[in-house]
Amino acid sequence: MYFIRVRWLSLGKCLHQFYKQKEIDLYMNDKQKSVPELRNDEWLLHSRFLVDTVYKLNELNISLLGKENITASAFNHIRACQKKLLLSESQ
Repeated sequence: MYFIRVRWLSLGKCLHQFYKQKEIDLYMNDKQKSVPELRNDEWLLHSRFLVDTVYKLNELNISLLGKENITASAFNHIRACQKKLLLSESQ
């Protein structure tokens, strides 16, 4: 179970770093391997939504960890995460 949590958190960090790196397109062009998605505004918008969603899920995962967490607190964290995701989806 620990391995899955670490992988999930690592995935979120990888996605975030990938999205932040504007040099990836330049690097791929230097290698003559064009990635047209990196210049497609709609694809970038969808990928940003994915990055934000995974980030919020990572925050929720971290807030739910620990033996000291009581059910009411966990429920409040889950509801807050749901509201944040709905808000970001509507924007």
